[in-house]
Amino acid sequence: MLASYLGWYANPVYSAEGNYPADLIKLVDAKSAEQNYTKSRLPKFTPAEVAYIKGTADFFGLNHYTTYLLSMADGEVGAIPSHQNDVGIVRIQDPKWHSESSSAWLKVVPFGFRRLLGWISKTYNNVPIIVTENGYADFNGVEDKTRVSYYSHYLNALLHSIHEDHTNSKPLVPIIQAEGRRSRFGLYLVDFDSPNKTRTAKDSARLYSEVITTRGLPTNYDPEDFTAFSGAGILAPTILPILSLHRLLI
Repeated sequence: MLASYLGWYANPVYSAEGNYPADLIKLVDAKSAEQNYTKSRLPKFTPAEVAYIKGTADFFGLNHYTTYLLSMADGEVGAIPSHQNDVGIVRIQDPKWHSESSSAWLKVVPFGFRRLLGWISKTYNNVPIIVTENGYADFNGVEDKTRVSYYSHYLNALLHSIHEDHTNSKPLVPIIQAEGRRSRFGLYLVDFDSPNKTRTAKDSARLYSEVITTRGLPTNYDPEDFTAFSGAGILAPTILPILSLHRLLI
């Protein structure tokens, strides 16, 4: 199912054969004919274009924030025409996934991050992956315990991916900007009312500074502790065995 989403953009560049995923081509071609289009709504690459595009990236830049579950729909879904209708997939989130994020869609699912890194590596011949965006939005001030917990858990998942799944992944890049004045992703609190737009480091900035300085997670990090998130309690994903707290970042 990921091939119908991520593969739509990644397959032409990173796959051994190039072009869009074969299943996606088949689905869109069939839907286009069913909807009385004279040709497929998915443009066709020429053999020369496939060869030209394939292998034109040095690394895979991944923006990742949260996880969704994908399942096949029982009937028609989405607007007609649309990508969702073409592939017939419903995207949902498990109500058990916890979060106090100011963005309702941003659930904390570090094992989903690890699985995604694994899928990309397996599908695209262990391509180097650089996590170019990652972050957590909240309404909090400088004491942003939820963001501290989010980054700690996602860095831990990244360590599992590198050291146990042997993916060619690189540490994530935290998002530092704000989403408006209320829902904020940043490691620094910006005073929009001050002439100089004064910036104050949050607890998460100190966490990230410590990670960069020590090249490891804080010694008091507990991979089973999700209590920073409302109602989460102790919610360790059982599919993630715990790495040593002193495992270093590469």
